[in-house]
Amino acid sequence: MEDKYCSIKQAAEILGVSEATLRRKVKRGQVKAELVQGLYGPEYRVERASLYPSSSVTEVVRVEQALSLDDIRMVIEGVYANGNALLIAKIDEQAQIIMDMQEQLAELDKKLQNKKESWWNRLMKGG
Repeated sequence: MEDKYCSIKQAAEILGVSEATLRRKVKRGQVKAELVQGLYGPEYRVERASLYPSSSVTEVVRVEQALSLDDIRMVIEGVYANGNALLIAKIDEQAQIIMDMQEQLAELDKKLQNKKESWWNRLMKGG
């Protein structure tokens, strides 16, 4: 039983976490442990297998054909190209918005120029 299980302290050292963190994980069911009677009362014994989840195989999937490096490269390039296409579309959309705003600004500037009067004309109207 001792080979299959270890103490909270040993398990915490293996995982690189504090004992308190490991106790919380045990209580949440994230780490398998058993409550056993120890020398000074009940204590947890952690399953060593639960500390190394990658060491236990849960499912085996048969691969019919291995991918070559060229296949992998093509997949990555496809994902990259799709990402770039979306990015380019967003940039084009923002560029169109900027151009529309520049046109509106130019129209407003023309209206403002038409409404501006010289200081002399303003002075003469006021007096």
